[in-house]
Amino acid sequence: MLKTTVQTIGNTTIVRCQGQITVGEDVAPLRDALDAAIWEVSAEAMILDLAAVRRVDAGGLGFLLELRRTAYTGSIRFKLINVRPKVQRILKLTGLDRVFEYCSAREMLCLLHFAQRAASGDHAGLLDGRGSEPWVLARQKAARSNGDDLAQAS
Repeated sequence: MLKTTVQTIGNTTIVRCQGQITVGEDVAPLRDALDAAIWEVSAEAMILDLAAVRRVDAGGLGFLLELRRTAYTGSIRFKLINVRPKVQRILKLTGLDRVFEYCSAREMLCLLHFAQRAASGDHAGLLDGRGSEPWVLARQKAARSNGDDLAQAS
């Protein structure tokens, strides 16, 4: 059985998945999370955390592609994070590793930093009024203070 946990941080919805994404599995929780991100949260990004996903079959890949398409149709960036080696091999074999975007560890740390500051009530400088993604803002701020050219790259 596929289980999901949904967390919203700023304008990003993170969906942690546990189990398998296969034909016959109830994937409604994933679809519901995406629908909520589009219609209720007005998210700009959805990150699918696959750290606890043991298996993805052809039907599951099709479903992930459908989620990606639906997200982009709703103007939401769709990224994967913590893809296990077994699942990554399937993505690579099918060429889908070049289709999906991946959330880097650095982006995730910036997002968590954003969440911690927001939770503590420190909203100064977190949003720039244009709705930029928290990790982009954090990288830009770091680049200004450090002069780090890599931090400016998106």
